[in-house]
Amino acid sequence: MLEKPVTTTLEDVNKIQRAMTKYQTPVAIGYCLRYIPSAQKLQALLANHKVGVLYNAHIEVGQYLPDWRPSKII
Repeated sequence: MLEKPVTTTLEDVNKIQRAMTKYQTPVAIGYCLRYIPSAQKLQALLANHKVGVLYNAHIEVGQYLPDWRPSKII
């Protein structure tokens, strides 16, 4: 599991790919969302037994990156 930003160069991407192949290791990119207000609200609801018991969660988040920093568009 790698945290972003993973790399800024193509050379580093190639090194990661070679390591994945050599060690037969899958790679995933992580992004910590535990501090966003919605995650904190859900945590509080669960802790206060306001919602049912959470047995499993699979959460996918997609964003259009230029919307995050419109001043950085090149």
